[in-house]
Amino acid sequence: MTMENTTERLDLGRFVTQGWTVYRGNFPAVLMIVLAFSLPVNIALSMLPSGEMIRPDDYQGFGRYLALAVAMGFVSNTFIVLALSKVVESSVAGSPVGAAAAFRHAYSRWGAGLSTGLVAALIVLGLSLLFVVPGIVRGVAYSFCIMLVSLRGLSGNAALERSRSLVRGRWWQVFWYQFVFFLFTAVVTAAVRPLLVLFPPVALVDVVANTIHDLFYACSMAMSISYFLELEAVVGEEKAGS
Repeated sequence: MTMENTTERLDLGRFVTQGWTVYRGNFPAVLMIVLAFSLPVNIALSMLPSGEMIRPDDYQGFGRYLALAVAMGFVSNTFIVLALSKVVESSVAGSPVGAAAAFRHAYSRWGAGLSTGLVAALIVLGLSLLFVVPGIVRGVAYSFCIMLVSLRGLSGNAALERSRSLVRGRWWQVFWYQFVFFLFTAVVTAAVRPLLVLFPPVALVDVVANTIHDLFYACSMAMSISYFLELEAVVGEEKAGS
């Protein structure tokens, strides 16, 4: 495989375009995935007595609220990645699947996905407590672990090490590409949120805002999954040719 061919296959613009195309072409399934896994979490968070839990003089209350929000978001995002990985891979292969098939697939891998994601999060958190940089380095190295759980039947250390092997030698590329993919979500969400101040400050507004964010997060994730699929193929060909 020539350097030009590899560079062309791993071009950033290709995955932005492909991820958007897959997202748009499978939007009914994506919408159902987000509504099924994210909307209940957003509704539950809006119903929490945050005013009582987050007081200036109550750090424990803030800690409980933050821990609960992070835990619920972690579970929701894991299911979204598990399901969306199936949707993207099937679409790229020319055999799109619907939301029902994606749900079944996500539930078949939910235990492995949650346990693998938890181990990865604890490792990254532990390294971050030592110093920020090691946590960032390992976080990028684990970028593809849930996709590997979903699509390759791996779990635990096998998924983490396989993700690290895909990133090895391309850490800066993976970091930059993931930054660009998820910057899309951040920019769109930042543009939408100011419009919501036009509405009364009710819980429904927060639910809508968070669900919109999650819909665009799914688009960013579609770009990331598209990148993972091609990177995996490139790395496999490089190893076969060495």
